[in-house]
Amino acid sequence: MPLPFSTAGPGFGADIDLKLRLTNANSHVGFAIVAGGGGAHVLVLDEHKAAFSANGALLLSFKTSDTVTLTTMGRYVYLAIPTADGGTSENFVHIAGASLGLKIQVLPSISVLPEIGAYWYEGRISDVRIAVPGFQYGFMLATTF
Repeated sequence: MPLPFSTAGPGFGADIDLKLRLTNANSHVGFAIVAGGGGAHVLVLDEHKAAFSANGALLLSFKTSDTVTLTTMGRYVYLAIPTADGGTSENFVHIAGASLGLKIQVLPSISVLPEIGAYWYEGRISDVRIAVPGFQYGFMLATTF
């Protein structure tokens, strides 16, 4: 749960994304729509709270070899903390931006995905308003069923 506030601390949560590929799986250029959501435990002013998020993305990919794919994504995330004082109307963040990454296939159904991104964060938590740029890096593990 990306929370760009000094009043909100780290938490533990889970997120699931579903991807619908709109191009042929054998194509060197891919286009997909992603939708997802998640929930988490976060600390707000040292109090335990529950948060949720919903997200959507457009994904464009370019296969560079049999095992490596370059990816770029535009993503929007809405994050809210309904259990904090004031509920979701006073404890929310809108996040929009883009990322660039690689999908490296290590086994037929398992890939690793290093990624960097730049985002705009806008929202409010505990009467603190924020509108700032943010940057991320990540390393994900993906599997297909």
